[in-house]
Amino acid sequence: MQRPTTGERATTSFAVIARAAIEKHVPESRTGSAVWRVSPGMVWVRWPRGDGSWFALGLRRHLDWVTGEAALSREDADPETLPLWTDPEGSRSPAGYRIRLGVLLHDEDRWWPAGTTARALSERLHEMALQLRVKAEPHFARNPVPRT
Repeated sequence: MQRPTTGERATTSFAVIARAAIEKHVPESRTGSAVWRVSPGMVWVRWPRGDGSWFALGLRRHLDWVTGEAALSREDADPETLPLWTDPEGSRSPAGYRIRLGVLLHDEDRWWPAGTTARALSERLHEMALQLRVKAEPHFARNPVPRT
C-alpha cells in the first residue's frame, strides 16, 4: 500500500485504503475493463457485466463517517449521476440507479463510524466492500434496471 508522508508521520489516504479494500473483495476491480473514479471522500469502480449492463461499487467518507453504495446501469455511466434508490415501491430510472449499503442491509440510510486510526478505517472499509459485493448482486437480480 502506498503511503504518502507528511513530515515525520506517514498517513494513508482514504482513497488508498478504500481502493485496497475494494480490490481485495471484488475480483472484477482488478481487470483491465474496470474503470476507477476517485474524488475527495469517494472511490468508485465500475465494470461491464456479461449482459451489457454496468455494475459499480463505491465507498464514501464524510467527516468521521463512512458508507458504501452499489450501482447498476444500462450503459457506462458515472455512478454519481444515477439516482439514489431508497423506496422499494418507487420506480427505478431506465438509465440505472444506485443503492446504499444501509438499505441493502435493511438498515435505512445508515453511515458507520470511520474509526480513529487508519487500521480501524481499513477494517471497516474491508467489511463494507465485502458486504456490498455479497448483498448488491442479489438485490439487482430482484430489482433490475427497467427496459425502455
